[in-house]
Amino acid sequence: MKIAIISLCLLGVVAAACAALLVKGLRPPVYIVQSAPATQPTAVPQVTVLYTTRDLTPMTVVDSSMISTRTMAPEQTPRGYLGDTTDVIGKVIKQPVAAGQAYTAECFFAESGSKLLASVIPPGKRAVAISVTDYAGLDGLIYPGSRVDVLASFKGEGSGDEHHDATTTTLLENVQVLAYEQHTVVSPDKKSLLGDMSDASRSGGMRRVTLLVDTKQSKTLELGAAVGILSLALRNPMDQSATNKDNVTFHSIFGDDQAATPPPPVFTSSAPTTLDKPAQWDMIVMKGGISETRSFILSSGPEGAKP
Repeated sequence: MKIAIISLCLLGVVAAACAALLVKGLRPPVYIVQSAPATQPTAVPQVTVLYTTRDLTPMTVVDSSMISTRTMAPEQTPRGYLGDTTDVIGKVIKQPVAAGQAYTAECFFAESGSKLLASVIPPGKRAVAISVTDYAGLDGLIYPGSRVDVLASFKGEGSGDEHHDATTTTLLENVQVLAYEQHTVVSPDKKSLLGDMSDASRSGGMRRVTLLVDTKQSKTLELGAAVGILSLALRNPMDQSATNKDNVTFHSIFGDDQAATPPPPVFTSSAPTTLDKPAQWDMIVMKGGISETRSFILSSGPEGAKP
């Protein structure tokens, strides 16, 4: 009897354990998800690439209208691309370039020479050299292919410290520099000019700058150099806007201390001008109903007596 009771107890314990295991197996698993730390998106660097806007033939001098820009990731850039406009504007095309093609160093001449420079001058244009001082020629800043405005200053008629009627005006605008001293648009390196020229190339502190102009502009430059002082103003090669050509005088800046003397007043008489006539008297003569007027000149006596 005791053995049977003990067996039933053991069987109940085993059944309870099996039930517990079964219930535990039916529960869904619990997963612990750990969120990743937030990261800032990394900015992809962008570069600028210069492309042609139209087909270009050899010996063409590139200007701003022939350039378009695109930005892209570095891994998308074409091989040997150029991204700085100063590396393209004013340079001479060596081989045909198709519209939409990227500019590269292989597109341009690397050799120099006077014959090559003469061949790139467009029809109707002229290469004219002017002399400017180091500061007026922006020494070390201007390079062949850059765009400049030409300013002219004319001295007045004063002497000593007087600056009567001194004037400065914009003589020419948006003119291309073909050469700066011996560096030309077809030179291998047009940008390394600062400190690259020896003192032997100077002439009394002057620099020689060659500009690409038309025939009328060449005469204007010659006249400005003969009667005035020329200087250059560097401009952005992509800037095509017109400049202010108003003249600036000494007195418009500092004022005119010497007031102009007004002209003397002119007095006019309001009475009508009449010619001097000799004194006379009139007499009416009646004959048969017909009247006639006769005039007699008075005598010039002291009393003006009638005759």
